[in-house]
Amino acid sequence: MDYLNSIHTIRTLLKGADYIGIKAVEADCDLETFLVTIFSYRPGIIRMLYRIRAPLVRLLGFHQDPLPAMADWIPDDFPMLSCGNIWFFTVARVRADRYWIAGCPRDRHLDADLAVVAQPLGDGRKRFYIITAVRYKHWTGPVYFNMIRLFNLLLVNRMARFATRTTALRKP
Repeated sequence: MDYLNSIHTIRTLLKGADYIGIKAVEADCDLETFLVTIFSYRPGIIRMLYRIRAPLVRLLGFHQDPLPAMADWIPDDFPMLSCGNIWFFTVARVRADRYWIAGCPRDRHLDADLAVVAQPLGDGRKRFYIITAVRYKHWTGPVYFNMIRLFNLLLVNRMARFATRTTALRKP
């Protein structure tokens, strides 16, 4: 956590968050490769969870866009510049091979950000922190997020494991 606190942009992102989830894993790759790998994790269960989520969001008065087709899951060029988009995230800030921050569309109930921070460990190895930061804006924010929190943890953990296994396979 000391490393994360040393980065002003990340410290600002975490300040005042109602929920902070951090998963740390190590891999032998650069930040962009790690991001492409975690975002290419496409288990079928995501579609099932998204279908389960639909009645909940309607009940709370939210709108749910359809998931993209699996073939359209990852763009040809991964968004490494501000204002780029991937899934339902819009890239907010990037510092090459240091951090990548993206936010979900700002809803009336909560703001949610996803950040991935790369900490150099030496010999090309890095510790990657996958961070979820949530700020509630309406009483429906904690209701909604607490209902999906377990799925968020499960997905982030699986994405991280997938990335560490996949990047290890890419080593020469």
